[in-house]
Amino acid sequence: MGFRDLDTDGEKSVRDVEWDEVLVYRLTILNLTDNWMLSDRETLLTEEQRTELITIRQLMRDVTDYDTANEAADNLPEIPSWVYNSQNME
Repeated sequence: MGFRDLDTDGEKSVRDVEWDEVLVYRLTILNLTDNWMLSDRETLLTEEQRTELITIRQLMRDVTDYDTANEAADNLPEIPSWVYNSQNME
């Protein structure tokens, strides 16, 4: 399900978003992934996870390149579950 997607009682729709929502999400993901950029933590990641992490962080930094918040939200990357469950990887 995308950032703008809604599912209300089985009725699917797309909502408009504001820049502040996109930028808060961006900051949240960058903060969540900051600790993995430390060299001693990065060694705990697989090569695939390292590549995902670098790609996600670059896409998050580039989100402000879009003209509208809706366009930015539609292009947010999918965040793998291991990022959210990172405390279990230590």
